[in-house]
Amino acid sequence: MAKDKGIPLSPKHGVNPSLALCFWCGKEMGVALVGRIRKPGDNDAEAPRAACFGLEPCDKCKAHMAKGVHVIEVSEDGSRFGGNRRFALPVQGGKTLWPTGRWVVVNPSAMKQGQKAGDRVLCDKGVMDRLLGAAKEPAKTPEKPGEGPAK
Repeated sequence: MAKDKGIPLSPKHGVNPSLALCFWCGKEMGVALVGRIRKPGDNDAEAPRAACFGLEPCDKCKAHMAKGVHVIEVSEDGSRFGGNRRFALPVQGGKTLWPTGRWVVVNPSAMKQGQKAGDRVLCDKGVMDRLLGAAKEPAKTPEKPGEGPAK
């Protein structure tokens, strides 16, 4: 059995800590011990003060997502993540989609495909724009026939 080598320590920065952020809400989730970071031109870079290290939600987001259907806007463009696969959402057919950061939780009864609370649905920008647009518009009170606006 191979031994776990642990965190490769940075000669300059030691365990090189960074605040781990939730991808979904941006809140702090804890401390990540990054260790040695090798970048082009810097063989021992300092970890960022705070960074997102994956798509695992924080406890608060996880609880919120469990209340309904988690609808996630995705794109085929992974350049935002530098092609880092830990942020990819693999789908059928070998295609890879990337979350844009926009998401909502929808009541399962509003879904036509029979999803249940805790399910995840991926959508494109147009669908998310419509979802968020519907949520932003104030309810309109129809005027009664024959009556004009109040003066």
